[in-house]
Amino acid sequence: MSGVSFTPTFHHTDWVDNVDRVQAGGPTGFNVRFRTLEKDLGAVSTAVGQLDTAIAALSVRPPAKPTSITLSPALVPVTPTPGWSHDQTGIAVRPQGAASVFGLMNVPLPDQVRLLSLRALGTNTGATAIVRVSLLRAPLVPAANTPPDRLVRVSPDTNPFDRTDTVTDQNLARVNISQFRYFLLATVDSAVAADVITLAGFQISYIAD
Repeated sequence: MSGVSFTPTFHHTDWVDNVDRVQAGGPTGFNVRFRTLEKDLGAVSTAVGQLDTAIAALSVRPPAKPTSITLSPALVPVTPTPGWSHDQTGIAVRPQGAASVFGLMNVPLPDQVRLLSLRALGTNTGATAIVRVSLLRAPLVPAANTPPDRLVRVSPDTNPFDRTDTVTDQNLARVNISQFRYFLLATVDSAVAADVITLAGFQISYIAD
């Protein structure tokens, strides 16, 4: 911070014993001197207030901003259904003739961030084919007969698609890598032979608050 300063206006001139008369009025009287001191103290108070405001501003954290991670599809098959194929550009492609496709991939997330949304991009030429991309979490120590928690699911309905859906359950939004692992599940259902279905990429948005 710049611009905070104090310039005193009071300068004491010593009285001389048996020479100067102590008096209230006049240019060297108590009234003038004490008013000058009062003015200087007011200026000091103003400067201290400005410094206090500046110090308080330094301690205020700027508001958190959303951050996104972008992921290329690296989907491994989920048995016993067919898995996704991947072309040389990193795009996931539905294998020809597969009516249903399942694939999952690990998602590395920073600990204790709050998840905001999931975005999926790709194509789906099918009239009946259903594409779903879900962000899930599962306990590191599996519990019997306990399915993963679904944090958000994107189910696009256009071709090509670029769809974002938000995490609505705030009880699930906080990432805790000491207790859970996080992954994406990408599926296709009800596809026919001629359908061209691809996944180009995913984005997960979160905020560190």
